[in-house]
Amino acid sequence: MKESCRCGAEGRRQYNGGLAGRWDEERGALSQAEPQARRRLRLGVVMLRELLEVPGLLLSIGSALGVASARLLTAASRSHGAGMRSTLPSLVARLPPSVHIFGGHTVLGSPLPTVERLILRDERWDALPPMSVGRHSSAAATMGGRIYVAGGNSGQQVLNVVESFDCTRGCWEPIPPMPTARHRCAAAVAGGRFCVLGGEGRRAVAVVEGFDPALQEWETLPHMSMERTSCAAASLAGRMYVVGGADSVGHASASAECYDSSSRQWLRLPWMTTAREFCAAAAANGRLFVIGGRLSLWGTLASVECYDPMVGYWVLQSPMPEERSRHAAVVAGGRIYVLGGSDARFEALSAAACFDPLAGRWYSLAPAPTARVACAAAAAWS
Repeated sequence: MKESCRCGAEGRRQYNGGLAGRWDEERGALSQAEPQARRRLRLGVVMLRELLEVPGLLLSIGSALGVASARLLTAASRSHGAGMRSTLPSLVARLPPSVHIFGGHTVLGSPLPTVERLILRDERWDALPPMSVGRHSSAAATMGGRIYVAGGNSGQQVLNVVESFDCTRGCWEPIPPMPTARHRCAAAVAGGRFCVLGGEGRRAVAVVEGFDPALQEWETLPHMSMERTSCAAASLAGRMYVVGGADSVGHASASAECYDSSSRQWLRLPWMTTAREFCAAAAANGRLFVIGGRLSLWGTLASVECYDPMVGYWVLQSPMPEERSRHAAVVAGGRIYVLGGSDARFEALSAAACFDPLAGRWYSLAPAPTARVACAAAAAWS
């Protein structure tokens, strides 16, 4: 019995010794292989860094990723993103932003929560996640890689609901509500704020409120010189312009004014050649364009006029191919895109059109999947 125990103990010592020896051998092999793996990893990082400094390759990578993802790369890595940072201006010039259209209502008046995007490279429409609430007569603008949509009408009430669409992640996020609920308002960006102008709750208002994304707060800005509803707005050269709309007694207006965020003052501009409400506005090539709208209940317009701040007066442009009101307009790649709205017969439109300010010509685009009236729109890289 004792002999068997001694034999067993001796066997265990030999077994354990063998394991320890093999472990030492393997640990030694690992310790020799580890520097090689680290060297390979460092070499891979260096090669990747060098590849990410080749302008032609960076432009190809950026074109495949898209501007929004390329911007994420520059923010995520100081070293690897350096080359992409220098390539971004060329990438932005090569790839126009996509055009997004939000909400509105059907010809029967049903509010829509749906969102559609026109990818200009392919002239192809696709659907994006819907907003949290169906709304028409809202206002939208792009700031800091996000599209903000504010106000509107749900079909049951006038809204102060605001939400933003993250173009990189493709999702909606709630924003603190506006102090003033309103629809038929306009939106633009000034002084680092998303601003909502005019509109109406029970009556037309001159109220302007700006949202600061850094502070996550709304601020009441100086009021416009007059109450406006169904007006249009755009940002140009650091100023915010608002045009047309209906006044406090419901008359279409030809007046225009601009807000200087540095002086926090409104400046009156020369009147437009045509009074118009339910129009759209967009800024391109240093000029402000006002498109379509309605002069009266039976006076839907196809006319277009532009204001050059350097000249100081309004000039008529080539009219749209058809009359249109309660539509939206955005600028992408130096061209103006007009979306949705209703025609002279009050039919909801899915037709989309593009205006080239340099050529002075209109072009037809692929129609949107959904015909919608009183929609909002914005352009952004996604």
